[in-house]
Amino acid sequence: MGGIPTVQVQEIKTSLNNVEMLRQDLEAEYEALNRYLQRIEQLEALKLYDVAQVIREIALVEQGHIIDLEKSLGIQKVR
Repeated sequence: MGGIPTVQVQEIKTSLNNVEMLRQDLEAEYEALNRYLQRIEQLEALKLYDVAQVIREIALVEQGHIIDLEKSLGIQKVR
């Protein structure tokens, strides 16, 4: 897909505060969802619709995680 593979991982955030941990997790879920959506676009551009559908299903799971975390944090969004 045009990139160079890497084994570097992003910074791992930690906190002793439960609310902060949930916020960090929510941020990571947003980032993951955005990456999945980018991959779907790239796959569809390559006409790899079957693989894009698999990634779309994973993205739906991520959206569920986001909704659960937002509820836990008292964040209400209009959907």
